[in-house]
Amino acid sequence: MSKCFLTLLCLVALPSFGYDFDLSGWRIEEATRFHATEARQGVAVDDRYLYVIGNNTIGKYDKHSFEPLARWSGADAGPIIHFNAGVVFEDQLLLAHSNYPDVPMTGSVEIYDPETLEPIDSQSFGVYFGLVTWVLPFEDGYLVCFAHYANRAAEPNRDPTWTSLVHFDRQWRRIGGWVFPKALFAHIGGAYTLSGGAFGPESLLYVSGHDAPELHLLRFPIRVRRWSGSVAFPCLPKARPLRGILSSRIAFTASASATGK
Repeated sequence: MSKCFLTLLCLVALPSFGYDFDLSGWRIEEATRFHATEARQGVAVDDRYLYVIGNNTIGKYDKHSFEPLARWSGADAGPIIHFNAGVVFEDQLLLAHSNYPDVPMTGSVEIYDPETLEPIDSQSFGVYFGLVTWVLPFEDGYLVCFAHYANRAAEPNRDPTWTSLVHFDRQWRRIGGWVFPKALFAHIGGAYTLSGGAFGPESLLYVSGHDAPELHLLRFPIRVRRWSGSVAFPCLPKARPLRGILSSRIAFTASASATGK
C-alpha cells in the first residue's frame, strides 16, 4: 500500500539576495509533513486551507491542524483525467487539467468552489499548444503552462523544449507568450517537463520539473520572448520529487512512494 504525504518546505531568504542569482543566503527547511491521501500532483493554498491535488481527486485540509475537511473524487472513466497544479484566486480554485498521456494533447483549466469542492466552470483549450500543467493569475489575466514530453505522451517532432507559457486575458483570449531556455530542459533532462510554477521572493518565477527535488529560478521577461537566465536551487537532500508548487516563502511538495505520473 503506497503512502502519500505532503511536505511543507520553508523557503528562507536573506535581504542580500539580488538578481545576480547569488544563492549564498538562501536555504530550504522542512517545516512539517503530514499524510494526505490525494498527494500525487500538487497543492493550492489560501488563508485557511490546503487543497491537495491528485490525478482526479481534491482533498481539503485545515492549514494549521491538517485535519481533512472535504474530498472530491472524479469518476475513473472521466471526464477528469489528469489534474496537475492548482491555485486559489478570487474565491475560485483553478486546476490545470489535461488528457495525459493521450495524444493528441488536450488541456483545460477546471474551476472549483474552494468552499464545497464542487465544479463551477471549465475553460477548455481543446487541441492547443500542449498539455496544461499549471496556471497562475498574472496582471490582467492568467499565465498557463502548456507542456510537451518525450515519452508515451509525446507528439510527433516535439520534445520538452516546446513547452511554453501563454498569457491570457480574463476572457481567456491569448495576448502573449514565451518559451523557456533550452538550457533549463538540458539540466532537467529525461522525458518530462515543467510540472509546477509560481512567483515568489524577488519577483522571480520558481518552476519545478517532474523528478528532481529542486526549484529553478527564472527572471520573467518583460520585453523579450526568452528568459534572461535561470539557476537550479536544490531542496532537501532526501526530498521527494517536486511537482506542483506554490511558492510565496513556502513551497508545498506533493509526494508519494508510488510514482504518480
